[in-house]
Amino acid sequence: MIGEEGIWLCPECGLKLYQPVSQCPRCHLLITPQPITPQPPSQPPSQPAVVQGTYYPEMTQKPPKEEKNVKRTMMIILVIVIAACLIIVLSYHFVIPRIELKVVTVYRESSGLSINVDSKLMNEGTLDIKHFSMNITVLNSSNEVVANGVHNVSSVDAHSKKSFDNIQFFGDQYEPYKIVIKIEFESGGKGYSEEYRHKVGKYMHSNFEDKFLKWGG
Repeated sequence: MIGEEGIWLCPECGLKLYQPVSQCPRCHLLITPQPITPQPPSQPPSQPAVVQGTYYPEMTQKPPKEEKNVKRTMMIILVIVIAACLIIVLSYHFVIPRIELKVVTVYRESSGLSINVDSKLMNEGTLDIKHFSMNITVLNSSNEVVANGVHNVSSVDAHSKKSFDNIQFFGDQYEPYKIVIKIEFESGGKGYSEEYRHKVGKYMHSNFEDKFLKWGG
């Protein structure tokens, strides 16, 4: 019989025979020669098949909890800032008591030496005004009155405007006229007045804006 590593063994006494023999040298047993069958080389243990996984880039991964909390905090701060700005703007335009008037005067020269002075009043405050009067006087270089107009209105509501008829006169295009604007009005039982002066110069068209502002009325 064949033992370990292809060594012959006597079936009677178990003597190791390192080559095929016909008779055991110890017990004299007759041995029939048997071919040695080579043992197949040992195979390494099989490895599990590698499964190709799907690659997910980092951008698809969920952000950590800390990053989500920071983004949520930034959004809350942004909403609070926008809301605060909106409240301030709305309060300024509609809540905070104030007198805010804008007087717009337009000087225009046309053909035939005709000159027009247009004007309008814009009440941009939160308080109404009463008994509004505006006196517009046009002076030449010698301080002589060449045109004059008075505009009166009983009341002007908050956030409203009022246009007045134009003042027309004939003059010289090269004359450096001066325009004097005086306003008087009442608001909250108190009287107010203001005067504005403008030099036209040698211009065929000029715009002037004058403001009156008082907090609290």
